[in-house]
Amino acid sequence: MREDGSRPTLLLAEDTALLSASSWSPDGKTIGFFAYGAADEELLKKYQLPFHFSLYVMNANGSGRERLIDVSVLPEFAWSPDSQRLALVSGYEDPARDDPRVRQGLQGFSTAIYVFDFQSQRLRRITPLGENKSPSWSPDGRRIVYS
Repeated sequence: MREDGSRPTLLLAEDTALLSASSWSPDGKTIGFFAYGAADEELLKKYQLPFHFSLYVMNANGSGRERLIDVSVLPEFAWSPDSQRLALVSGYEDPARDDPRVRQGLQGFSTAIYVFDFQSQRLRRITPLGENKSPSWSPDGRRIVYS
């Protein structure tokens, strides 16, 4: 929409889409978002982690929607300053994810920070499993801080 709020354009008509503060890529060409739909049933059943969703990207005009990776992630991510990578948070590698108490949200689980590279299409874990969250890139894109 225009800055005065006029001429809004619907990019995605999906009830389950979840945007975050970091949805727009720094170059303004891509939007990242979380969703839960019929196409995600198998993936989310595989991991069954509380508060984990499928991560999607699409072009800023709403075209080219695709699920980015085949693991579920927490609804937080950070774009690298050059828009070529995403820092993500997930517990999909935690062996405790199969514990029924974890699946019911009654017991905590470990998470790690991962980096997805758009050029190589690879996801790489950069922290050990633990209580990792809230990744943020340094302005030059060489480092990631997290809590």
